Amino acid sequence: MRLGKLYIFILVAVFVFNRFNNVFSQNEHSIRERNTFLSAGLQFNQIKEQLNFGLVFRGPAVDLQAGLTREYKHFLFEYSGKLNLSLLFSKGMTGISLNLQPVNGFLGIPVLRSPVIRIFLGPSLTTEYRYQLYPDLQGGQSYWFSGFILSPRLRLDYITVKKIFRLNLLNSVGGFTSRPDDYRDPYFYSFKFADIVSNLHHDLRFGSFDQFNLFTLDLEMIFLKKKSDLSIGYGLEYLTYHPAPELKCLTHSIRLKFYLKKHRS
Repeated sequence: MRLGKLYIFILVAVFVFNRFNNVFSQNEHSIRERNTFLSAGLQFNQIKEQLNFGLVFRGPAVDLQAGLTREYKHFLFEYSGKLNLSLLFSKGMTGISLNLQPVNGFLGIPVLRSPVIRIFLGPSLTTEYRYQLYPDLQGGQSYWFSGFILSPRLRLDYITVKKIFRLNLLNSVGGFTSRPDDYRDPYFYSFKFADIVSNLHHDLRFGSFDQFNLFTLDLEMIFLKKKSDLSIGYGLEYLTYHPAPELKCLTHSIRLKFYLKKHRS
């Protein structure tokens, strides 16, 4: 929680400082970015669910993403969606985790624009659905985390002749979240689509650092080509939910991203 607040303070300080230094924001240096992208990657997930008696389930995942970027004179807009499926294991038992992010939007204000360094800072909205089953341990009971999460986000590009080194940093400040009740009837469960959707939006509550925290770090090296770019990247994501039942999720990712219909001017 303290790291999250420190991160937000640093972002605000950087934004204010550079607003008073227009020399760093000359539009003639901007690279107007317009592209769509597809991404495929491998992940390693670790999930500690309080309702699983403190066991930590670990395992690999396949991650797919798609999105677009549009840059204009005064702002940058980025949208992406994500889907991944994970197989989890703990003490000979198996679990399944599905993670869906139908909306991950970013509205970035240019803080610094130069031929070498570009910084964008602004709000990000994420819709997050995590749905888990642990049939060897919990039978047909399902477990989930759902969130409509607002976060400040920082994007930094370091530009060379043939590459762009990109950093994306995000930490949540608040949102509406849903978790299972601390106790449910162990003999009743349903796999009907309507019941699953209802569960994922059950008892949505607004909270901030005292309730949950989502931190993501993405590092990307983009190889610039004439028609389309290719990148390789590493991602770290750490989600914590503090009230009972507690939840901790840690994810490491390696991704290949293909930038299509590239246009820069």
